[in-house]
Amino acid sequence: MSSTEKTETEYHLGTPKIEGGETTLPDLPKRGHLCCGGCCDVRRASMIVNAVNTGIVLLSIFTTLAARNVAADMDDDRAQDLAEAPIGAWMAVMCIEIVLSGVAAYGARSYNQWLVGVGAVMYSVHCVMSLIILNIGAVMYSAFFAYPHFFLISEIRKGIMTPENYPNEEQSAAASEVQRKKAKRAYAGSVQQLNLLSRLETHLM
Repeated sequence: MSSTEKTETEYHLGTPKIEGGETTLPDLPKRGHLCCGGCCDVRRASMIVNAVNTGIVLLSIFTTLAARNVAADMDDDRAQDLAEAPIGAWMAVMCIEIVLSGVAAYGARSYNQWLVGVGAVMYSVHCVMSLIILNIGAVMYSAFFAYPHFFLISEIRKGIMTPENYPNEEQSAAASEVQRKKAKRAYAGSVQQLNLLSRLETHLM
């Protein structure tokens, strides 16, 4: 292992230290981007926006179906047109969007940049289409939901956002420092073994 690789490994994981008989990791500086002024990390943000988008799509489906049922009982011609309007294609698009949101959320959870990219592409397409029809509200919505995906993809590629390093990068307005330190202690033992093996390999070389 080269000195560059060794430095990168220790920078990500840190050198465990003994405090009160327990192995802990030092408080390393966060390297990842924090969304909305530090509200949460981009991995958590990506999962949240996809969950919110799924909820909005489901609400839109239920609202549309309910409106059609109400319109079917009315004598007004416009109401009857609404009740009889074909929505098969629209329903198919909504269902596809739910699936894609789920794929992107799973990608964020599993640190898979390609699945996260599905969400980035979906919201980018929404943004462009909304811009074409000058729907500024939809443009802002899509751009805001797309933005954590692009940062997350970048951080996964750079090795910043990984399962091993996430306890150090984790950020949430609801998460306490105690929870963060507890998560760090939970994997400090495996980190210690990794660093010891790294030093041994360097020494043997």
